[in-house]
Amino acid sequence: MELPDLKFRKRAVAWIAISLGGGAFFLLLPARGPAFSLQYSAGLMVLTVLCFRWLTGPVHPGVFGFLSPHGIVLVNSFVYFGLGPLPRLAFPEARIIGYFNLGADEYYIPALLLCLAGLLTFDQAYRWTARKLSLERVVESGRESIVSPDAQRRLPRLAFFWFFICLGVFGYMTRSYVMRTFDFAGVEGAIENIFLQGGPWLLGTAWIMLSLLFARPSARFSPKLILPLFVILLPVMMAYENRRIIIYCLVISFAVYHLYPRRRFRMKTLAWGVLLILGGFLLMSSVKYLTRTDPSLQRHIMEERDIFRRARLIVTSPGFFEIEQVDTLLRQSMVVRFNALDWPAALMEAHYRSGVSFLGGRHNLEAAAAAVPRVIWPGKPPMEIASTVNRHFELAWFDQLVTVLGSTYADWGVAGVIAGFAFLGAALAVALRLIFLRRDGMLVYLASLLPLMFFENYLMRYILIWFRWVLILMFFNSAFFLCWFWFVTRRERSEA
Repeated sequence: MELPDLKFRKRAVAWIAISLGGGAFFLLLPARGPAFSLQYSAGLMVLTVLCFRWLTGPVHPGVFGFLSPHGIVLVNSFVYFGLGPLPRLAFPEARIIGYFNLGADEYYIPALLLCLAGLLTFDQAYRWTARKLSLERVVESGRESIVSPDAQRRLPRLAFFWFFICLGVFGYMTRSYVMRTFDFAGVEGAIENIFLQGGPWLLGTAWIMLSLLFARPSARFSPKLILPLFVILLPVMMAYENRRIIIYCLVISFAVYHLYPRRRFRMKTLAWGVLLILGGFLLMSSVKYLTRTDPSLQRHIMEERDIFRRARLIVTSPGFFEIEQVDTLLRQSMVVRFNALDWPAALMEAHYRSGVSFLGGRHNLEAAAAAVPRVIWPGKPPMEIASTVNRHFELAWFDQLVTVLGSTYADWGVAGVIAGFAFLGAALAVALRLIFLRRDGMLVYLASLLPLMFFENYLMRYILIWFRWVLILMFFNSAFFLCWFWFVTRRERSEA
């Protein structure tokens, strides 16, 4: 899909930045005063221009600019560091006790400025590495290869392979364990732990592979035949009770649809995409609200292992369609779950006011160790990464919204942010180049997008969890096609 011309994109982003800056100023003015409001709105304008560099100064062609690591990091940063803190700052009376660090508000502006410096470094490091590796040419070649006859012959087999692997794994796990949010209760075995850790990414891979099959032009399989397979995956998503999974999967599906040549961007398609994403968000919000507030439903879910039966219990619950009941959960999400400046601001407050030293790399070393599978490291001790940071900086004990910004600052301060974001940009570009060394590099990359979309993580853990899943996809794709080749060759010999 071809995007609008570059001049139009730059003009549109400039107007978006000015509108957001002006809107933020008047939104913050009553609660924060003119000085703070002016500083934050100016920072938001610069952040908007910087975070839309994937669109106004694309490294990669077409819609892949959004799907690339460069685009994913910048878009997430725009949401979490720019828009996310606005409700918290504009409505301080809406504070939810136990979800904010006391005294951090005064350091939001320095944290935003540090974020701008880090993202500028990330952008430049990614661009420089991409030029050195000729990444634009490689990605364009991979994008063209996805519509080649060979890739199109492989795609249905691969999509059904991952779909049935996903159902098989979840069928096996739910026979033995009760599913929780991002967890299976009581998992102990090594194989089960692998299934536990990779469950969300496996679900994302199956969904994305079906999206590629659904979106391809002149497909042998009618899209109407693929839709029931998406519906079958919905109970698995509902069992996770996590809104980000369904939102990210739908966003990727929408982008993948336009990745194919001859797919024209239409407002009707955009409207349907927005409605589906909004519907998915409300659906999962209702699921999350009911499973936490309905005692009868909670009791049934605690005892029910079959995720399809659990989904039916939730959907048939009397309060499932009462969307107004989800209002509290939505407000909490807007005020808390998107505010990624609070944690780095609290770390700054602890360092400058209380003289707390930085961790000197220990925090990210633990994060890297936590990403090592227990199959490779059988005696791996429990890793409490959040406890290391919270205890050292004497922060409040609640579910901090962690990101690369706070993660790099906790270890080495301002220098850590600059070096960490530069490392992130270079590492993601190199990883993308390595993936595209394979003939099925584009398929592997697209199928691994879900862990990359989960931006809320520590620096080393964010990189390693994604690349670990890439390696798993590479291994199983190769094993599948080797087995298929052996089967076809043997059949041809027997027929001869």
